Amino acid sequence: MNKQLKLPINSLSGVGKKRSMLYNKLGIFDVQGLLYYFPRTYIDFTNPLNLSQTNLYEKCCVKAAITKKENPIIRHRKMSIYTASAIDCNEQPLKIIFFNNPYALKDLIVGKEYLFFGKIGGNMLLKEMIAPQIINLDSAGLIPQYPLTAGLTSKMIISNVKYALTLLNDEDSLPKNLIEKYNLISLKEALNDIHFPKTNDQLKKARDRLIFEELLCWQIGLCLIRSGRADRTKEQLTNTDLSPLLKSLPFELTKSQIDVINECIADCLRSTPMNRLVQGDVGCGKTMVATALSYLFAKSFMQSAMMAPTDILARQHFETFKKTLEPLGVRIGLLVGSMSNKEKQEIRKQLADGQIDIILGTHSLFQDKTIFSHLGLVITDEQHRFGVEQRKKLTKKGAHPHMLVMSATPIPRTLALIVYGDLNISNINELPLGRKPVKTVCIPSFKRGRAFSYIKQQLDEGHQAYIVCPAIEQYDQEIASVSSYVEKLEKTKLKNYSIAMLHGKMSSEEKDELMQKFGCGKIDLLVTTTVIEVGVDVPNATVIMIENAELFGLSQLHQLRGRIGRGSFDSLCILVSDLKTLENKERLKTICNTNNGFEIAEKDLEIRGPGDFFGDKQHGMPNFKIANLISDNKILKICKQNAEEIIKHDHTLENDKYKYLKQNVKQMFMSNQSVL
Repeated sequence: MNKQLKLPINSLSGVGKKRSMLYNKLGIFDVQGLLYYFPRTYIDFTNPLNLSQTNLYEKCCVKAAITKKENPIIRHRKMSIYTASAIDCNEQPLKIIFFNNPYALKDLIVGKEYLFFGKIGGNMLLKEMIAPQIINLDSAGLIPQYPLTAGLTSKMIISNVKYALTLLNDEDSLPKNLIEKYNLISLKEALNDIHFPKTNDQLKKARDRLIFEELLCWQIGLCLIRSGRADRTKEQLTNTDLSPLLKSLPFELTKSQIDVINECIADCLRSTPMNRLVQGDVGCGKTMVATALSYLFAKSFMQSAMMAPTDILARQHFETFKKTLEPLGVRIGLLVGSMSNKEKQEIRKQLADGQIDIILGTHSLFQDKTIFSHLGLVITDEQHRFGVEQRKKLTKKGAHPHMLVMSATPIPRTLALIVYGDLNISNINELPLGRKPVKTVCIPSFKRGRAFSYIKQQLDEGHQAYIVCPAIEQYDQEIASVSSYVEKLEKTKLKNYSIAMLHGKMSSEEKDELMQKFGCGKIDLLVTTTVIEVGVDVPNATVIMIENAELFGLSQLHQLRGRIGRGSFDSLCILVSDLKTLENKERLKTICNTNNGFEIAEKDLEIRGPGDFFGDKQHGMPNFKIANLISDNKILKICKQNAEEIIKHDHTLENDKYKYLKQNVKQMFMSNQSVL
């Protein structure tokens, strides 16, 4: 593209050192960065109202003519009032008021019509606007409003963007055939109209063009990642007989589990490494899929490594694998950060010598000092908690091992294909036999006493309970904290039970010890933060109460709810929230009405968008500037087809017509060496 777009932002007229630093705060360092810094919303000056059509205290656009500019009123040194009178086409009066701004009305001409945008005040007889935005009639359109930082205004950005647009030439980043095929406008026109559209139709065409390019680049990048991972592997299963394991289990696997295991086995018989995502609702039995596959690798004389995001979960998996597989002659090991150096050294020695078949652990597994004898299978649990690079480090411990990633944060299949575009996807859509759906209710805080009565009833019956707080320590009277909650419980009907608190600031040893005590029933009630969100499995826990439920995403609430209902008992999730907004009521109504994690995830994505949904940029989601994976689903499918077609015919984008597209793909996937 035009070389001038790569000029530093301070090369623009009007952008000095101070403003340049403000732009840098927003991630804008060059002219191109400014042009791709899109408005967050627009003020619509295209349909002005008459004053009779306006409502008090609502923002709107009004067309009126200035009739008089009043003399300023000086109240004291710090207060000057500047006013003007205006009338609309029906001669209804409007008073315009500015405080301490002598320039706001200076250029207005008496008798001339202007467009005023602001909140209507005053009364029904004389309406007024305080500090409205004022523009000439010939400037009517959609006026951009940008995300800002202190010291920078939309007016400043508008001025700089207008100059930056003059630097654009007619070169386009998309091939001509795609522009013609999908009737797209040029890049120059799109950038102009995304910032300064005259109509909503212009804005839509600009958005569609820019969304198309962004999603096409993303899909091309994913195609390149997939083709870059088509390595050959010698790590193929030689034993696929699961009957000894299945006969030893005290339960039957669901059809869904068996289908997914068979899909994984088929992958591991091929000459290319398996790259498969297994996703399913909380408690659906994903761990059993990992157990079965690890068993087959052990019987094929290869090692498996399963990485979990927390020590608690790694230890829990260790106990499960040990109980299930050790009687069948499989050697199980554990490697987590909380172990002593001596313990770690011994485990690493056994691993390197081939004395361990399956190792469970956390980040310690991909450290340089951890060496495998013959690694055939890599499993990551709670996939979205790990970055692409962390996954890579672990797979490099072997000679192109197979990879299985698991997630209990189910997402719609279309989005899964985007987020995990380099993986094949399997869904487990059944719960194990005997599991009962968890009932969920939402209550205001003044009914908390009744909730305590229900918890007491469950504890009296020999069950256990969780209370989840969003904070560890009290920093706001309205936000429940673990430390203060435990003190409050001493004054309630729950005071005579064994109560403990668990949170992220505790050491791994303390957390492990507490969870072991809770797991074996020595603790009745656990007051905790979201540290228990992932994978904690205590079948005897039948009730969970979540304070300040409005502060959690729907998928997070669903994960927390998944800590109960893991046995054959009736279980109840109690959400406590006093926030009465319509949005919060809708959110909590969703979680109360369904236990389907896919439906909940869909709703969560609608409300929060993919970035907030995943929470961490490590998962590999691009930082989309304009595209939305939910609302732009149709464009996404078109881009996926075109990306596959482009890579099929030119897998390195060497053709001259792709040169700008290639640059954009490289920029989007800067941290991934598998792309170009």
